[in-house]
Amino acid sequence: MLPVCFRFDGDFLVHYMSVDPDATVADICAAAREYVAGFRVPERAGALQLTFAGEVQPPDRLARDAGIGAMDYVQVDVVSAA
Repeated sequence: MLPVCFRFDGDFLVHYMSVDPDATVADICAAAREYVAGFRVPERAGALQLTFAGEVQPPDRLARDAGIGAMDYVQVDVVSAA
């Protein structure tokens, strides 16, 4: 498991969560949403997008294939209505 820093769309705090290197970007986004939506930020329907190192990552990419490592920072945004 990798400790990863993330900020979720609409929140000003950076959070930490454990990420399996074999988790997909979609899995990471869903975990981040579950961690903050309804608690730190209002629930919002929509597709999620993960940006790492300035690049939007495809939802089916694995964390390890995206190069996400321990203590790396990712941004998770709500980008469109579902």
